Amino acid sequence: STVLFSFSRLRYRDRAMMLRIAEATPAILGQFRAADITHFLAAFARLDIQHKLIFNLFAREIARKLHDFTAAQLGELVYAYARLEIKHELLLDVLKKRIAAVVKALKPWHLAMVANGFARLEVADEAFFTTLAAEICRRIAEFPGRPLALVANAYARLGVRNRFLLEVLGDEVFRRRAELEPQAVAMVLNAHARLQISNPVLFDYFAQDIPRRIKAYSLHSLCLVASAYARTGRSEKQLFEKIGDA
Repeated sequence: STVLFSFSRLRYRDRAMMLRIAEATPAILGQFRAADITHFLAAFARLDIQHKLIFNLFAREIARKLHDFTAAQLGELVYAYARLEIKHELLLDVLKKRIAAVVKALKPWHLAMVANGFARLEVADEAFFTTLAAEICRRIAEFPGRPLALVANAYARLGVRNRFLLEVLGDEVFRRRAELEPQAVAMVLNAHARLQISNPVLFDYFAQDIPRRIKAYSLHSLCLVASAYARTGRSEKQLFEKIGDA
């Protein structure tokens, strides 16, 4: 598992080799420790190699050894299943309960990873996302820009309208507006618009700022921005003209 994980970090993708290893894995499944399981599944996820049988076999092993996993490893497991779009209902229920119990031990990146992972798998458990939101709000100042955007996107994607979280997140984005990357700005604005959370200060500022930095925005980010402002019904002529020219 350590060797595979190293290959994945180097982006070395040998599908045939990975599948041969997967075929040999069931015979020694019981020997895998929590760290081994995490590295093994993360390697397949990072290299976008899906093997449903192996992931389903490991789901039972994860449930059996659940308390051996650290909070960070739980986040990595959610990421692995979500990236490969493997929705194992029983495992996700087990992971939700365990993550809720250790949520305070999760670092900002892993909180974002968990929220985004469950969103990608379309698991809209309002109680679980309320638990995540409380911890995210408590530690909002610790979040880098990208995880902030991923959190906003996760709640918007599922339609989980946690007003307090989005307001806190929006205020934090405005406070750190100078350091955010364009993609993060676009994702946050789009999340507010999709969830119908009003933040006039945020939208007013970026309506002026985005035209000044229009070349830094990708086409996809500009589409998200245009969609966000259109959803809110705001008439920002200069902004839309700049987006149209781009």
